[in-house]
Amino acid sequence: MTIIGAPQCRQTKLGKTPAWVSSGCVVTAGTTFNSARIEKHYRDAFEDTDLERMLSTLGVGKLIVTGAQTDMCIRSTLHGALVRGYDATLVSDAHTTEDMTQWGAPPPDGVIAHTNLYRSNQRAPGRAGRIVASKDVNLGLSPADEGRTK
Repeated sequence: MTIIGAPQCRQTKLGKTPAWVSSGCVVTAGTTFNSARIEKHYRDAFEDTDLERMLSTLGVGKLIVTGAQTDMCIRSTLHGALVRGYDATLVSDAHTTEDMTQWGAPPPDGVIAHTNLYRSNQRAPGRAGRIVASKDVNLGLSPADEGRTK
């Protein structure tokens, strides 16, 4: 699933991620990654989009999130997922942000580290947020499924 970001966010391809990802991209296990395209206009990929309806139709309850603008789009989408009842995993080494220190923000490595820290133990009734390194991501795909996502 590809989510095209708001104008302030850039589309990015991170390592071996099986789809183009952008700020707040949500990758769903067990589906063809390029089968859906959602254009978003707000930082939270759920706001004013068909994302939640599509995930519900697919029976998705767990999300893996990667992308750009950690301190804006990624955080907003992770929060949006949690409050809507999804377990949401942030790939700890597959999100990034630009340097906004001139406006008083911490340096990018500090923003990323802080997001990983608070996301690692975020909980709500019946759902959780967590982090995982890209080498440990398990999409739950069979070898046959993996060939379809490249």
